[in-house]
This record gives sequence, C-alpha cells and structure tokens, in this order.
Amino acid sequence: MVSAVAWPHQFSWMNTNDAQRIRVLGAQWEDPSIQIAARAWRQSEYMRPAADSVLYHADYVAPYWAKAQGIELVRRIGRHLFYRDVTR
Repeated sequence: MVSAVAWPHQFSWMNTNDAQRIRVLGAQWEDPSIQIAARAWRQSEYMRPAADSVLYHADYVAPYWAKAQGIELVRRIGRHLFYRDVTR
C-alpha cells in the first residue's frame, strides 16, 4: 500500500506539476526540517490523535472527496478535519 503522504493530491508537492516537488524530494537527511519531520513521524507511532485517518483538510475548504462514499470523518483537531477511507 502506498503511504497516504504519497497519494495523488493529498499534498500539493506530490503532484507532478508542483514546483516544490523537486525541492522536497531532493531534501537531505541533514536538513533540520527533515529531522523535525522524522521526529514527528516516529512520535506518531505512539500517539495517534487522528486514529486511522488517511485524509484531511482545513475547515475553510470543502474538497469533493470529503462527501464521497466510503469516506468517514474521524475527528476535528483545531481547524483540520481528519477522515478515514473505509474502502481500503
């Protein structure tokens, strides 16, 4: 299964036409931002405030997929809404 981070349109930098894609995919382990992200990723193994969510969006947008069949709202955290895909 492909990581939710790499799902099409989940994050704009994973879209092939996004200018950030090359910069993000070329990041080096020594980059402080990569270290912070890795630390957060490791911590997520033990703390899962959004349960088994694989999709999210801010509350000021309404993506088409949020109302799609098989998509269930899991939790709201601040201004973000987290969803699970029960079809996977």
